[in-house]
Amino acid sequence: MPVKLIGGFVLGPRAISISGAFDLIPILSGLIIHMLVSAGLGGVFAVLSLRLPQVTIALYGVVYALAIWFLALFVLLPVVDPLLVNNTNPALFAISHIIYGIVLGAWVGLRV
Repeated sequence: MPVKLIGGFVLGPRAISISGAFDLIPILSGLIIHMLVSAGLGGVFAVLSLRLPQVTIALYGVVYALAIWFLALFVLLPVVDPLLVNNTNPALFAISHIIYGIVLGAWVGLRV
């Protein structure tokens, strides 16, 4: 369901109109949007991390991901995708961003 909700960014409420059913268009659009945003934000972090001490990059990855979580949940998504905000568990959303930050920081730390 979260991927379909992300697809709601372009499809609106139609993205989840068939609750529980497999619907390829909302799923694909949600996956594409999510991967593009994640890759773009990861690239921004990689550039910013060039100035950070390598030892703490994983920690900075978590801080960066939590900043993204906060801005997304409370600033950006209420405007661009209220369907996602209204159907998302904020705690689970935060945990998924923390995991993203750990992986991002560790991966960038290995590359730098």
